[in-house]
Amino acid sequence: MEAAREIFEQMPMRNCFVWSSMICGYCKKGNVEEAKDFGRLKESNIKPDSITCLIVLSACAHGGLINEALEITTKMERYGIEIGIRYYGCMVDLLGRAGRLKKVKRMPMKSNEAVFGALVGACQIHSDVQIAEQVMKLIGASTVSSSDSLNVLLFNTYAASEKWEKCEQMRRIRVHT
Repeated sequence: MEAAREIFEQMPMRNCFVWSSMICGYCKKGNVEEAKDFGRLKESNIKPDSITCLIVLSACAHGGLINEALEITTKMERYGIEIGIRYYGCMVDLLGRAGRLKKVKRMPMKSNEAVFGALVGACQIHSDVQIAEQVMKLIGASTVSSSDSLNVLLFNTYAASEKWEKCEQMRRIRVHT
């Protein structure tokens, strides 16, 4: 990252793609503070695009920076960047990692399996069987679903919560399908 930063600093002109690359590099190295640094981007009079915002939101999710993520969402609205399903997925991931599952509200659009997976995955981390079961009911999936990955997450949530009877029920149902 030091060499990339040196090259970046020497560039006479920087566009959104270059900024996004640097931010992504910092994310991959775990340096969330550098990744979320929109101040320098704004000083350069470069308007971030949706990919740049998504990268920064992802960094905030991995760093547990809820307030910063909400601030970025507000900036996205000011920049006229549409807040779509990918951004809601990042917010669900962020709130889930932080253990704030009850803060996850309805989205203004139809969700997808990735968002549900982030939510059920957070339930597994925090052993929250109740919300995991609510999510599975919401998507119309009982213990038998076309989504094996969500069923595995639910199974693991039961196991993390030591709900062994539920684990066994799921195992029996999967064997018979």
